Amino acid sequence: MQSILRERLFLFGLVVGLIVGLLIGWVIWPVHYTNAYPADLRHSDKVDYILLISREFQRTGDWEALQRRLSTFPKDTLPDLFVEARKKYAGQTEYTDALDTTWKFIQEHGNLSTKTETGPQTQPSAPGQPETKKQGGHKWLYILGLLLALAVIGLALYRLYQWMNMEKDSYPQPMSRNLETESYPPPEPAPWHSPVSSPVEEEALVVEEEEEEDEEPPFEVEERGEPVSVAPEHRPETIPTDGKPPAVDTSFQPPEAPSLRLVETFYPVFMLEAQQEQAFDVAYTIYETLPDGSEENLGECGLSEAESYQGQVGRPTVMEVWLFDKHDPVSPVQAFILSPRAYAQADIRQKYEAKGKVIQAKPSATIRLRTYALYLEAEIKDVAFAQLGQEDEVFNKLALEMKVYRQISPQKRG
Repeated sequence: MQSILRERLFLFGLVVGLIVGLLIGWVIWPVHYTNAYPADLRHSDKVDYILLISREFQRTGDWEALQRRLSTFPKDTLPDLFVEARKKYAGQTEYTDALDTTWKFIQEHGNLSTKTETGPQTQPSAPGQPETKKQGGHKWLYILGLLLALAVIGLALYRLYQWMNMEKDSYPQPMSRNLETESYPPPEPAPWHSPVSSPVEEEALVVEEEEEEDEEPPFEVEERGEPVSVAPEHRPETIPTDGKPPAVDTSFQPPEAPSLRLVETFYPVFMLEAQQEQAFDVAYTIYETLPDGSEENLGECGLSEAESYQGQVGRPTVMEVWLFDKHDPVSPVQAFILSPRAYAQADIRQKYEAKGKVIQAKPSATIRLRTYALYLEAEIKDVAFAQLGQEDEVFNKLALEMKVYRQISPQKRG
């Protein structure tokens, strides 16, 4: 069960962390670059940058792009950079021609803006070009991004709430978990006797009731076979007062009780010597083979460490048997196996009785758990206790046989 809870917490943390991270990184606190302008490059890199933009200008003639690229350089440094670039590439005519053309164009048109403390400013338009309007789209982009992030967060939280707190009405009501008080078939009502019948008639009625009871088959479970169903006898809810037995409505078809079909059998074993300071937690996936050969995942079950001796992980005093049903919104359900010493302590026993069924660890003790579609029967096959703490307190070995059945109902539910 701990693996299921960890999976849910992991998915919840992943979704919330991703949303919060994107919200902070894109809207609330976006990334701002510093010292990332061309004028902040090393001196040798500035010379190469001057050559690159000069060649690009010679090829495209884009004056606005040239202004934008040189806007971060102080005007008094540009002549020296062009001179150094021409000296560095003096032997390559293609490069020197590009540098000469660009510098000549800059001298003729000039009007380059320089970098300020807050970064590059809006560049003036080239001669003969209309001025570009200041872009104000970033403000709306931030607002739209914030609204979108809030909508995604709200939707994610709503879906998570639905997932973790499903309405019980969306599924049929799960069956009772108190299996000790359940029995199949349900107990029959007392035989009906006419208040005015004679002793002979009463004796005949009693004999007739006994014959009917003998004909009822007991409730059975067939392992990997055809399911067996037992239905309670239909009886009238009211007793007539005319002295005659009630007429039986032969048109009534009583509903059939659910039956069980064995699906999987697991054998979890805990050994103290095999634990290395880590909590014991073993889980099994429950599959059922369908008639077409495919497998259906019905859920999970397992054995976990619920409480350890003096907080020392890997030395359990209480073990947990749990069952998770994919078709039951209120699962998983669990029961607890307590060592004799833990079972004798009322506070520990009451603590776990509030969570599920509690039994004392002893051979042949059985735990039964039921969900909407699954039924688990776990029997203790072997149990031993370590020479640690007080007598019979810490498990040294615990071996179980866990049989998982699927509950088959002739009437489709949900």
